[in-house]
Amino acid sequence: MREPILQRELLSVLPDMQKDTEALAALITTMAIARLPHEPAWQKMADTIAEACSLASASQLVAFAWSFATAGEPRQDLWQALKSAMASKHNELSADERTTFAWSCAEVGHATELFGKASEVASAKASTSMLEAIRKLDGEHLLDSPPIVLVPNVITAQQSQELIQIADDANIWWQSSRRGARTAGGEDALRTSSSAVLGAQRMTQQPAVKAVRAWTSKALNVPEDTVEALQLVRYRKGEQYSAHVDWGRKQDASLWLGGQRTATALIYLNTLWEDCGGETSFERLGIKVSPHAGSALVWSNVDRDGQPQDLVEHRAMPVLCETEKYAVNVWVREKSLPRFQGAE
Repeated sequence: MREPILQRELLSVLPDMQKDTEALAALITTMAIARLPHEPAWQKMADTIAEACSLASASQLVAFAWSFATAGEPRQDLWQALKSAMASKHNELSADERTTFAWSCAEVGHATELFGKASEVASAKASTSMLEAIRKLDGEHLLDSPPIVLVPNVITAQQSQELIQIADDANIWWQSSRRGARTAGGEDALRTSSSAVLGAQRMTQQPAVKAVRAWTSKALNVPEDTVEALQLVRYRKGEQYSAHVDWGRKQDASLWLGGQRTATALIYLNTLWEDCGGETSFERLGIKVSPHAGSALVWSNVDRDGQPQDLVEHRAMPVLCETEKYAVNVWVREKSLPRFQGAE
């Protein structure tokens, strides 16, 4: 059986590129952005880069690490080589590069000894600012501490449909992991819905996506680059998301990217009929909200000191009718996200 074209071409060029770390960094970054699925090609790249790490600059090591993390490549020898090479060069990194390298290591399960552990505590300044912004929102204030507000008419019916259409047209709906986020106690939460992340550059430039991000930035008084890529969720009959929190724990690799999630805005894209379920329930607080098209349920995930709050543990109740529930998760980080977010 003949080797695939990609693998054959890589085999032909890699020997000449082994000492050209700049070319290697450009090639592997392109492979990661294009999300090439061919595993043998990644293995050949891993073999080559593991040997070339000592010749690479700090920035090139970051490119290698991010690319392999994006591809989900956990090879022990590769990551040991990357971290060993970085040990004498990490002082050359910019802040973005530093967090990107640390995230990459953590994303594939390798300890980030060079930089220590990520903190799950947000800065007091960012946390206080977020609490004040949520309390100033024009909507139904369901609770003051922690602040939970239901804001009507955040987006139009047309914008809601456009968001769903983006995911449908790109065929990016994925069955959510049965091991989703975690409960306030740290146990795995059960999730049976589907999700779609609108992170590709062509998606972030769509009017409906830009409208949601702009609203979030203005309403919560944060820079737009602290807003994560929008995550659409779809629940069909019987599907649910058990009790969980949105904030990350120390082992969450994403904490390296922009710090803690200080707030969540859950925007409902359609209305569910009465008795059809699908409510968002904060059982510890006695609050239950039914999906209403265009409205946003907004809450803080941290207290004034930046400590994550167990009280905002919530669940998506099962959909009980032959219908679908659509919503979009908008998560705000305490710090700006690295520039590679949204790459295609």
